[in-house]
Amino acid sequence: MSFFPTTILLATDGSPDSRLAMVAAADLAGRTGSKLHLIHVERPKRLATHPFGVDAGFEGAEESSWELLLGEAREVERCGAPVADIHFVEGRPSQEIVKLALELSAGLVAMGSRGLGRLQRLVLGSVSEGVVQRAPCPVLVMRGGEAAWPPRWVVVGEDFSPEAERAAEIACELAKLYSVSATLLWAYPPPPGDEAGMPPAREELLRLALQHLNDRAFDLQGVAGRRPEIRLEAGDAAEVLVRASEELSGRALIAVGRRGLDAAQPPDLGSTSIKVLHAAPGPVLICPSKEAPQP
Repeated sequence: MSFFPTTILLATDGSPDSRLAMVAAADLAGRTGSKLHLIHVERPKRLATHPFGVDAGFEGAEESSWELLLGEAREVERCGAPVADIHFVEGRPSQEIVKLALELSAGLVAMGSRGLGRLQRLVLGSVSEGVVQRAPCPVLVMRGGEAAWPPRWVVVGEDFSPEAERAAEIACELAKLYSVSATLLWAYPPPPGDEAGMPPAREELLRLALQHLNDRAFDLQGVAGRRPEIRLEAGDAAEVLVRASEELSGRALIAVGRRGLDAAQPPDLGSTSIKVLHAAPGPVLICPSKEAPQP
C-alpha cells in the first residue's frame, strides 16, 4: 500500500522558504507522478491597508502576484514536474489554502515556513501555522536553505497515536524514496532523580514503550525498505526532536502527528507539532489522523 499523495498543493509567495517548498514539491511530484497544483493568495484590498489609508503599493500588486505565480509554474515545469493547474485567489491565506486542499482532495500541502516575499503581503510563518492546524492532509513546511532537500535522514516523533502512525507511514515511504534512514523517536518525561533508582512503574513504562517501538519498526520495515532505528530519550518531545534534527545540521526531516506527542503528558504539551514547526532548523512534515475532520 502506498501512502504517497496523488495530488500535491504548493502554496507560494515568492519568498526564499516558499522557493524551497517549490523545489521539494516539484521533486516529489516528479518522482511519484502526483498531480501538482500551485496557489497564491492575495489579501483583499481592505486587509492590505496602513492605519491611515490604502497601501500605496497595492495598486498593481494583483498583476505582479499573477506574474509571480506564472513564473513559478514555469520554473516547476523546468524542474520536470508538469503543473496540473494554478490558482490565484483573494482572501485570508491559511483559509484559502485549506479550502483548496479540500476541494482538490489534496494528499499533501507544501509551503515555506515564513517570509514576506517580494510583494510584502503575507507573513508565511503565521500562515503555515494556520494551515497546519486546519489542513485535512499532511503539510510539508520547508526551511533550512538549499541543502534541506532532499533530506538525509527522517526522524519520526512517535507517541503511538493515530496521527503519529500516519506520520510514520508517510515518513518511512519518503525515507525509502530517497534511500535514507528513518528513526522512530519517543520522548518521555525526564526522571525526577537518578535513572538508576527509577521506580518499578516507570521502568515498566519504558519497557512497554520500547516493545511498542520495536513492533512499530517491524511493521514499517517494508514501507521504509529497511528496519527503522528506534530511540528513547528523556525530555520535552519538541526539544528532543529538534536536537535530533540538528545532528545533521537541519538536513533531517522531522515528521510528527498534528495533535502533539505523548498524550499521557499534561495538556499544555499538546502543541508539540507547533513547537517543532517553530524551532526545527529544517523541513517538518505534520500529519493529522487518517480520519481528520474537515474544517
